Amino acid sequence: MSDTTQADTTDAHTTYESVTDPEAIANSEGIEIRQRTYTHEDRDHYQNHCEANAIGRAIVGVRNTADRLLLLVTPEADYAILPNETVAPDEDWVTVGKHRVEEQAGMDVTLDSIARVRRIDHVIDGESTPRSTVQHVVFGASVSSSDATLDTLCDEDWEIGWYDELPVETDNLGSYTRNDIQLFLE
Repeated sequence: MSDTTQADTTDAHTTYESVTDPEAIANSEGIEIRQRTYTHEDRDHYQNHCEANAIGRAIVGVRNTADRLLLLVTPEADYAILPNETVAPDEDWVTVGKHRVEEQAGMDVTLDSIARVRRIDHVIDGESTPRSTVQHVVFGASVSSSDATLDTLCDEDWEIGWYDELPVETDNLGSYTRNDIQLFLE
């Protein structure tokens, strides 16, 4: 896998109502774009991959009024992630991102910025031509209501909460997950 930074993150804060072409927005606004190649061991692995039928993933870094970050944590696995969901070909990144936070945390958010766009080429080991290319959009978001309450258990394996530092060892996280979280903790 490779990860190459193409542009620097800007401090531009725009409320996003719709995103259908993340790379065009990133290019026009000087938003950081990263390139990654994900190599699948074989066709079966590729076809069963969670993004095989998607055009991307909406990832949302939500900060509350106390400037703490919303994270999903699996205490048993010592792992943490930002709220995220795959984006189907007929969907919009903003709609998917907002819906996922609402579904997992029980609150409305405003997507204030795009912190990063990651273009991922999925290839099968031994082949050079990508089978598919997806885009991950990492949004910065704020809570829409100051009196929002958090449902702390989003399912039986994941707990959700507000954090001012990473609650797990960084060695347990993949580099892209860790880097996305650190965008909002620094």
